[in-house]
This record gives sequence, structure tokens and C-alpha cells, in this order.
Amino acid sequence: MPPESTATDKTVTVAPPIADQYNALIAGVQLLSVRLAKAEISAPKIYVGDPERKLEARISNSATFLGLPAGFMAQAGLHFEGYHTDEEAPQVSVAIELELLYSSTHAMTPELFEEFQHRNLPLNAWPYFRELLQSSLARTGWPIYTLPAFHSKWNDAKAAASAPTASVDASNSGTATKKARSSKARKRG
Repeated sequence: MPPESTATDKTVTVAPPIADQYNALIAGVQLLSVRLAKAEISAPKIYVGDPERKLEARISNSATFLGLPAGFMAQAGLHFEGYHTDEEAPQVSVAIELELLYSSTHAMTPELFEEFQHRNLPLNAWPYFRELLQSSLARTGWPIYTLPAFHSKWNDAKAAASAPTASVDASNSGTATKKARSSKARKRG
């Protein structure tokens, strides 16, 4: 029969909380490049300004990563769809895939990427999507929509990761105002 173990002969190793690991990762991460890997723009119908018809914007996102010897490559998929509130099908859509190359002193793991994709990746990808979305909408003749600022809080990263939706009041002049609300607010309210 094996001897009973006592507390004095056991060594317990406890991994630091994910926040500590994440902070260590971020301290050693540098964005090296951003590449547009794919873009799709669809606006099958011409926009006819009508102050009585509201537009609704829906934004979704996805992310994956690939570990590399001295860093990692993250792929961010961002998709915008513009709807008239009285129609089901999107009237305009813009979808892109960005490849963001990072150097890193720490290896990216699935657990760390779960946090990274909700915090740092959107902060790096969002401005590229905002610019492409604005120019694409202008070129298709639709009202220009400015993506709202991206917000993320440590205690609520997963809720903040869901991109905002917005109602857009578009006038005949092609200008637009928006009333953005986050997915978090919709879930609570």
C-alpha cells in the first residue's frame, strides 16, 4: 500500500490568471502589417433618398489566428449590411477579410486569442474597415456611414465583441446620422 501523502511533500503549481498572461502577451506584441485579403461589395439597387424610410446597419465579425515562429497572424472578418427597415434583404453589403501580422515575445494560445480577438484585434482592424466601408458606400451611391468607436471593457470583453448595430436616418443629400447601440444594451434591455 503506498504511503499517504502529506501537504509537505506536495508541490502545487498554479497558472497565473488569464489577465496576467494576457498582459504579458500584450507587452511584447507589435503590429507589423495589415493586408486586405478579401473584399466583397454588393449594392444591387440604387439608393433613392427617402426621409420616411429608415436604414438599419448590421455589423458582424469573426476572427482566427495562426501561430508563427516569432509571432502570429490574425485574420479578421468584418461584414456590414445596410437594410431598409421595411425590407428583409440587405440593400448594400461590404465584407472584408484582413490579415494582421504581429511579432510577439510570447506564443499566442487559443485561450489568449479568445481575449485578443475581443480587445486588441478590433482596435487594430476597425480603422481599416471604417475607411473601406465609407469609401465603398460613397462609390455605390449609398449614404456614408461612420462606424462608431470600438469599446471594450476587461470584465465584459465577450459582450463588447459583438459589433454595434445602428439605425441611420438618411436624407436626400446623402448625409447620415446614427443612433448606435451595442449588442450588450440590446441583451439587457
